[in-house]
Amino acid sequence: MNVISPLVPSGRSRIACLVAAALIVLGLGVPAIRAAAVPTPDQGPTAGGTSVSDVVPGVRFTQVSTGVGNSMAAVGTDGRAYAWGENAHGQLGVGDTTSTSTPRLVEVGAMPAGVQVKQVSVGYEHLLVLGTDGRAYATGHNDRGQLGDGTTTDSSTLVPVTMPDGVTFNRVEAGFYVSSAIASNGNSYVWGSFPKLLSSKDPDSSRSPAPVRIATPGGESLTQLAPGTSIFMAVTKSGKIYGWGDNTWGKLGIGVGVDLPQPAQPQVPDDVTFQQVSVSQGISTLALDTKGNVWSWGTGWGGVLGTGADTGGALPAKAKTPPGVTFTSVSAAGTSSLALASDGTLYGWGSANRGELGDVASPQLLPIKLPMPAGLTFTQVDDRQTAVAAIGSDGRPYTWGWGAGGQLGNGISDDDAHPTPTTIDSPAVVTRVLFGDTPGTGLAQTGDRWSVNAPAGCGVQDVTADYTQYGAQHSAVTKGGFTQGTAPQVTVQPKGSSVDDGATVTLSAAATGDDTPTVQWQQGTSAQGPWTDIAGATQGSLTLTPTATTWVRALFTNCRGSVASNVVELSLGSTTPTPTPTPSPDVTPTPTPAPSPSPTPSSSPTASPSPTPAPTPTPFPSPTPTPGASPSAPVTSPQPSSSSTPSPTTGGKAARPGGIGGVLVGTGGTADRSIVGAVTLGAAAAVGVGAFAARRRRH
Repeated sequence: MNVISPLVPSGRSRIACLVAAALIVLGLGVPAIRAAAVPTPDQGPTAGGTSVSDVVPGVRFTQVSTGVGNSMAAVGTDGRAYAWGENAHGQLGVGDTTSTSTPRLVEVGAMPAGVQVKQVSVGYEHLLVLGTDGRAYATGHNDRGQLGDGTTTDSSTLVPVTMPDGVTFNRVEAGFYVSSAIASNGNSYVWGSFPKLLSSKDPDSSRSPAPVRIATPGGESLTQLAPGTSIFMAVTKSGKIYGWGDNTWGKLGIGVGVDLPQPAQPQVPDDVTFQQVSVSQGISTLALDTKGNVWSWGTGWGGVLGTGADTGGALPAKAKTPPGVTFTSVSAAGTSSLALASDGTLYGWGSANRGELGDVASPQLLPIKLPMPAGLTFTQVDDRQTAVAAIGSDGRPYTWGWGAGGQLGNGISDDDAHPTPTTIDSPAVVTRVLFGDTPGTGLAQTGDRWSVNAPAGCGVQDVTADYTQYGAQHSAVTKGGFTQGTAPQVTVQPKGSSVDDGATVTLSAAATGDDTPTVQWQQGTSAQGPWTDIAGATQGSLTLTPTATTWVRALFTNCRGSVASNVVELSLGSTTPTPTPTPSPDVTPTPTPAPSPSPTPSSSPTASPSPTPAPTPTPFPSPTPTPGASPSAPVTSPQPSSSSTPSPTTGGKAARPGGIGGVLVGTGGTADRSIVGAVTLGAAAAVGVGAFAARRRRH
């Protein structure tokens, strides 16, 4: 596979160095497909009917690979592979051997559930797929063991490559009847038919139906292993380049006439290091150094070396790079060459009989800037012999060149040249939008934007847009994309009131929300609970007669959740009278000399306590009720004492509200002055009278 994409000259593989982004150049990072944006609007009532719209993202291709056998493949943003073109041996992996001129979804085959596609590489009538599990899978022609499953049987669906024990792959590349991989541990493997080379398994073997490890040059790890026709080229971690195999036309870069069973370095200056190499099928080799220059060797037919001549060279020579241009990747095809510049523009040279160089005259002996659609640049380009595939800056795939076998993927299958880059992007057609598990109604679509009426429902809903694209079903999910209803909010807090022994109290509270909240009054043994539902207390107001100090709150609940009101403390008082001296109507008690005046009985329950004990007690007659006094007013009675003067007391205590209103259920807090709901509280007057009376007496 001849891949044109930015490379990083480091110890990691070229693909592993690329950042997964909106345009994932080589597909090693696969973003989960989801709705392109949050649906608009993102909330509505529980009754439904809200008109909601969003953009369906559709599947975009993040990496493309072209093949020698007139077929192509790509990795989609949905983590699956797509393929198109000739399919005589099942190399498309679609479950049959029918060729297609538009992309089809590669069947999962032997890939385990949950494993996504990271990278694809198209060889000669076979396809390699690298999964996110680090394992390789293959489909297509297998007469020489190039599928790597231990057999020589063709397959029209993905079969697992027999992986070495404890090994995972970082990158795979398919060639002419051969496959290769770079492992995560730095080792390299080949299988199928390959040139004799030094192998840790069998140095004399040139064919294997399962991966065999090769001894890397100088013991270094490889960042790239590129198979060609009876040739291998490799780039090491230190930037050195090696080749071995068939040296016809000097394509190993070591001079003419000698084949190499073991790796050797092309004759390049010692200070030159490389980041990528690309091998055409049996003709020439291109290499990209770390400064962005292109080196070439092999046959020069049609100016394919880019040196200004149409003659070959058995030793590496630097191609004529246009001033100010830095190349980031190269691709060697049969009779043409392509290079991607750092600004996303594309350069080409050589022969273009099939339109590979676009609509330009050929041959071109030097690199020239190729025409592209207005405003478009490329992030990745792959060229294999006579057809080109690219990923545009708009995220769409483009193809041009020879249309044989339907390999352009644009619906055309002919023997003509098609020099103009044309997108093969298929529109996504939305078939259903779900809010949770319920479909919306009135679905409409304009371009890539859909609109629908939300159904009735409540809570935070995932929004799922089901659509068809590339002949397959897809779903784009926005987690929590639409919210229906509103949580309860307390609008009226309970009000405290005076609670006398034996009296009742009524408390009220209210809340709003969608749907309408229900209310449940609760009683606790403290301001922090625990809380117990009051049976039947499910209205906006409630009347109770307390028998002891208690705490009360209202709990409001709807489909969005629950919220509690403020907490009210109801502290129980006593109606037992405290004796106070009452004179006859025509007698006025004589005040006892003291720093503060003596109390005077009256029909009013208000009394002023004497802060300082009187020095001498004054005797009083037997207690007599005051004429005309209110029945509810406390009655005083004489309390002889040698050290104090009796003081009247009040007979009740106020309800003490406490806690913080609007507290979510389960949240602790101290008593406050707000409450939710309406509650009336009462108690038996006789309960606890003796205890309270005793507490109030002063001796």
